Amino acid sequence: MKNNIIARFLMAMLPFVAIACDDNIPELGTVNNLKVEKVVLDDELSEGVEIIAGKTFSISEHISAFPDKATNTAQRYESSDPSVADVSEDGILAANKVGECLITVYVGMDGVCEDFTVKVLPVPDITISNIAFVGISDEYKFLDGMTLTLDLNTKVSVSPENYSEKLVFSSSSQDVASIDEGGILTVHKTGETTITASAANHPLISATHNLRVVPLEEEEWDRTSWTMTCSQDPLPNPGGRNNSLGAMFDGKPIVNRLGKNDDSQSNGTAFCIDVPGRNSLKNLTGDAINSHEISFTIDLKQSLPVNWFRISNISGHKDDVVVRFKGFTEISGSNDGKTFEIIEQNLDFTNKQNVKVDDKSYNRETENIHIKFSQYRYLKFMMRGLSCYGPLGRTGGTAQIEEFYLGYTNSKDYAE
Repeated sequence: MKNNIIARFLMAMLPFVAIACDDNIPELGTVNNLKVEKVVLDDELSEGVEIIAGKTFSISEHISAFPDKATNTAQRYESSDPSVADVSEDGILAANKVGECLITVYVGMDGVCEDFTVKVLPVPDITISNIAFVGISDEYKFLDGMTLTLDLNTKVSVSPENYSEKLVFSSSSQDVASIDEGGILTVHKTGETTITASAANHPLISATHNLRVVPLEEEEWDRTSWTMTCSQDPLPNPGGRNNSLGAMFDGKPIVNRLGKNDDSQSNGTAFCIDVPGRNSLKNLTGDAINSHEISFTIDLKQSLPVNWFRISNISGHKDDVVVRFKGFTEISGSNDGKTFEIIEQNLDFTNKQNVKVDDKSYNRETENIHIKFSQYRYLKFMMRGLSCYGPLGRTGGTAQIEEFYLGYTNSKDYAE
């Protein structure tokens, strides 16, 4: 009985099942299975694309397929030179650098493609409207064999500030001073020349400056840009000295010889090292003390003629003479910071550091101390053992220099 009921139910449902299946079976020829036969580029692409470097352009909407009822019209892109321009998966063309390349567009799965050219143009110049020389001296001192250069890019004011047009420099007397494409002026000899800065694309926008090169007779070199390294690392931290590698070039004299270190360095600064056998070097004894070498190397940032140095000490008080330098075992120079040549050996300037003023004080600053002429970028000063410290015959725990100066004097007193 139960089986008969199920059978009658199935027979009753059969027409409905048949009707549903008929709805899902398309008639012959109604399925769209057309393949892409041709890639069509509109005029924006077919005539070639010109685009400025750094810009982007959407290309997908400028591409279609034939026949227009074709299926699978997904787009894919290739660039003959992606460094010039390439296209993302989303169809965004990016102009990377000046140049030309070919973009190939594929549509569908059967390799149907079309090409178009891309020319990437340079970013248009922001033209220069005004040029003026600023901060450049009328006169520079020069010595034969001396390296004297000047970056003219730092000596001009150009409007507008965001200009991109090229700035061109020239010198009327190339034998006196020449200028390279980067704007670096190099002095060759004494004389006069006129320096011109002009806009590359319209040279009537320009500025001139008359420059004289005169013989170098005497000069105390500007210390503003100097830097220094020291073989003793880390440096000691004696009270009231605010010790650092730049301390003896910063023009900050010690105010109170018994003062304390402070963040604002209001008490001044001084370069200090521990003496062999004392403080951080207290474990050295005997021959180890006598053979121990400490050196500091000054980077002058350019090759400069030098034949004297001068030292300013932390005070003139007699008790502070023990922390003074009185000599250098060796002074050497280098232009590459690696290979050094000896300038002086066993230089003793005790008599410049123990000049008595009265019963309680000594000279605070030495006179210029003559050394052999040299012309280097790097100068290394080396001290061995205890021979370079304590001009009164007794050394302190540290040796200190408040300020250190270098210069050149063209006089008989400094002749070799």
